[in-house]
Amino acid sequence: MHPKGYLIMLSDSMSINYYLLTVTQGCGNCSTITDKTECITCKKGHYCNTEDKVYKHCWTDKNKICKTKFNDACYTWRTLTNEVKKGCGKCPFHTCEECKGHRCNIETKPAPFYCFGFMGRFNKCNESDCYIAKIEEKNGGVVFF
Repeated sequence: MHPKGYLIMLSDSMSINYYLLTVTQGCGNCSTITDKTECITCKKGHYCNTEDKVYKHCWTDKNKICKTKFNDACYTWRTLTNEVKKGCGKCPFHTCEECKGHRCNIETKPAPFYCFGFMGRFNKCNESDCYIAKIEEKNGGVVFF
């Protein structure tokens, strides 16, 4: 994925990652770029300034930042005690929301709540209340639990 106007140069190259995840690629070295947050100068081979060289940021707990590969996800997950945790990469839990943007896992709206559903599945809920109910079915005088 390259921005419009992408120009491939055959000499020294660079990659830059801006706060809004604007990535620019071109010729030269990092010392010529003044408003960079990350920049990598590469010299090995042609077309070495690929997007996999720069990282996007994800939020972690306590508003810290972690770095993940350009095409990897950020996540927000709800713990069993209803806490919200955030991090980089693929979320290892079922109660997660993943996103692909730069610093995209910021809580602009509350993370969903989760309750157990039928056969132990996880149901996404808008509120923190969950229920469990015992249902009695009567069939010809026999009660099923």
